[in-house]
Amino acid sequence: MSFFCLSANVWAAGGFKKYEDFEAYPLGPVSSNDKFSVGDNCVDVAAVNVVNVDGSNQLEFNYNMTTPNSSCYLRINKCPERITGIKADVTVVSCAADQDCRARIAYHRGIHPPSQNYIWEGVQLRPNNNGVDLGNISFSAGLLDQNNGYDWIGDLYYNQFFTIATIGQTYTMSAIFDKPDSVTIAVDGQGSTTTKFPGKLDNHIDIFKAIGIRVSGTITDVTNGPFVVLFDNVQVKTKGACDKKKPLVKVITPKKNLPLDQCFVDITFNEPMADLSYDLETPVEWGAIDPLASYWSDNRKTFTAYRESCGVALPANTKLTFVVNPNGNAPMEYFRDLIGNPAKTKKITTKTAQ
Repeated sequence: MSFFCLSANVWAAGGFKKYEDFEAYPLGPVSSNDKFSVGDNCVDVAAVNVVNVDGSNQLEFNYNMTTPNSSCYLRINKCPERITGIKADVTVVSCAADQDCRARIAYHRGIHPPSQNYIWEGVQLRPNNNGVDLGNISFSAGLLDQNNGYDWIGDLYYNQFFTIATIGQTYTMSAIFDKPDSVTIAVDGQGSTTTKFPGKLDNHIDIFKAIGIRVSGTITDVTNGPFVVLFDNVQVKTKGACDKKKPLVKVITPKKNLPLDQCFVDITFNEPMADLSYDLETPVEWGAIDPLASYWSDNRKTFTAYRESCGVALPANTKLTFVVNPNGNAPMEYFRDLIGNPAKTKKITTKTAQ
């Protein structure tokens, strides 16, 4: 993927508002609440605590020294779909020599048009990347498989800048991603850089917005040393209102002349939907849905519903009525968007061929 960077020595990243400074938090382990969610795998990767540093409460990630190539994140909970920028004070307290420590502001960005996979982006303070106590701020993006638990596929692009002393230094880092074809990274006192890439991302407002850490390495790298990082004064840049709208069904395909040997129909919504979640009442002629064959499109807007009785001909010239979310949001699994809003209950019909 080609891209270019524009660098400047001024920082014009306004519009940030305070989200959390941790002063009201009790000292000790952080629990998930209305503002943050502690990542499920953090228990294996790092201790996440609020600590007092020179009279100021700060968020501390303390790597457990046994789980390289795993991340620990504190996710932002309040209307993450509105967030178009994240800013925080970041301090690397310690990092073992030659260990690839990464303190991160990270987020899912949306779908990369050529590959139809989701993009993860991260701004990283990386000590030791250019020698002991001399590292850099880097920006990277990778492709994720949104249809398989957001598994990592591979790097998309990487940019390294601001070579700086890191251990014991506090840097105010930010990422602004309010445009579907670019991202601006800024560090107070260092400058800013904008990465622009061809093509606009689809579904570029997503709900994974977070701060966290990772220790990366290969079998020959140091990965069992200490790594402690502090975050403070988390701020966010937002756009629009919180998403409380119920997603809507746009169309069922085909709408008519459904072949009698057809095994599936496509149900398309007006926005990306959560995976592994649906509630669909089917007509008797169609029979039960085959959950193993049914799947979501890459952009998460179209659900392809297969029938278990594939191979048995459908009756000719027959109206088939499907009901999306017939039980509203009563069952555990139902059609809902990425933020959790249930789709409006709706009947949709198709008609088989003559």
